[in-house]
Amino acid sequence: FLKDSTRPVQLQAKDQFIEIKNLAKHSLSKSDLKIPVGTITAITGKSGVGKTTLVKEIIIPSIQLKKPVNCEKIKFPKNYNEAYYFESKKLRAQGKTLLVDYLDLLKEITRIFGKETDLAARDFSYKTKTSQCPNCKGAGFVETSLDVVSNSIEICEACQGTRYQDHILKYAVDSKSIAEVLAMSIADLQDWLSNKKVSKKITEFLAELKEIGLAHLSLDQPVISLSSGEKQRLLLLNWLQQEANDVLYILDEPSTGLHYADIDLLYVILEKLSRANDILVIDHNKYLLEKIGKGIILD
Repeated sequence: FLKDSTRPVQLQAKDQFIEIKNLAKHSLSKSDLKIPVGTITAITGKSGVGKTTLVKEIIIPSIQLKKPVNCEKIKFPKNYNEAYYFESKKLRAQGKTLLVDYLDLLKEITRIFGKETDLAARDFSYKTKTSQCPNCKGAGFVETSLDVVSNSIEICEACQGTRYQDHILKYAVDSKSIAEVLAMSIADLQDWLSNKKVSKKITEFLAELKEIGLAHLSLDQPVISLSSGEKQRLLLLNWLQQEANDVLYILDEPSTGLHYADIDLLYVILEKLSRANDILVIDHNKYLLEKIGKGIILD
């Protein structure tokens, strides 16, 4: 691919289209436009031609309001139940939320500890005041403000970064304390859960995380520390978990900040999501556009 990177992108049309008549919004004005859709298709073109305007100001509101918006007529190849827009540059950082909490795995882990010990599940949450280290309040670190622009962050001396009081850490399941389990990677958690009764949904969810290249992430890793590609895959996986049908998902520049390997992993999710829905990708990345292969070059 790299040897042929100067070759112009070639996108084939499909047999399904969004057909729009007399559209006009901002710099975008056309009497007739046909946007290929169906499974995964792409829209590309020079900056400023109106790609984002087309989807945000015409296609999406027309689906949501079930009538033409900023155009005279719009015809869809199917009755879309909803339209969702994803813009990678506006990924939320999620503050100091830990991955185990963001993925909703903390509940399952604490449930197992509660079942295997004589304590309640909530006692094994680093959010519970009677269980968390009183010095760092379950954070595992202490943050000291040096001035208005910088902070000093150090591992909590009281709990040594474990987040818990000693009376909680003495309990173990399969020779692992709750702090040791939360320090595991997603792959290690899969192994730890292998001999325990967990729901099929969780088992499949962990397998999907592994499939899209996120098995190396640590459960106690702050979501804010993830790369843009890792955050993006997590958010798209959330869409996949909703098990929606006949939805039009629109992704605006999803390749931003991604390497070729990241794009390959992103495409795995898109293929799964497109089994029951349509995906429209706005992008300039030749590698991603050629993987998609079908779409339109807007001019």
